[in-house]
Amino acid sequence: MEYVPLSTIDPEEPFRLREPGDVTALATSIGRLGQLAPVELRRHPGTARGEARYQVVAGHRRLAAVRLLQRDRVLARVHPDLADREAWALVSAGALLDEPLGAAELSALREKLDAAKVEWAGPLVEAALARLARTGDAGAAPGAPARLAQQLYEVNRALHAGLASWREFPPEARAQVLAQLRFSAELLPYLEEKKA
Repeated sequence: MEYVPLSTIDPEEPFRLREPGDVTALATSIGRLGQLAPVELRRHPGTARGEARYQVVAGHRRLAAVRLLQRDRVLARVHPDLADREAWALVSAGALLDEPLGAAELSALREKLDAAKVEWAGPLVEAALARLARTGDAGAAPGAPARLAQQLYEVNRALHAGLASWREFPPEARAQVLAQLRFSAELLPYLEEKKA
């Protein structure tokens, strides 16, 4: 992982699955605790070897939050030679397996994957659409329950990534993280189904 200047990241976003939406809360978290999870970048396919131009593969919301904070660099995992098919695998795996997308978003993803000739993903998209049809897709908030699950997954991933540098966090940042975790723990009894 490394810090990459925002000026080297191209504005085009061929791998973005949906609009970033409101990233204020995420920006606040990054501002308080630092960026715990990297964005996934690949060397832009049109650049010469050694030239520093990148394309965002995953982590569009984190990148938008860093931009909102007016930072000049972002923590990133750089993939120097990531082909389109591999990039689509990276960006779509969570969406297809965890289903944080609604029906319209999954259909749009299927079109992008078909255009990129990512044949293996077709059955996964169809299975996600079938599960969504069985469980329902609330029109007002497509994929909201799955999106919440995805957000919690990202929080857990960020916590895991932060373990290696936990002692380097400022004491006030560690206290804020622990306070949030305690609050989440207090919610568990309300979220778990009560057994008779």
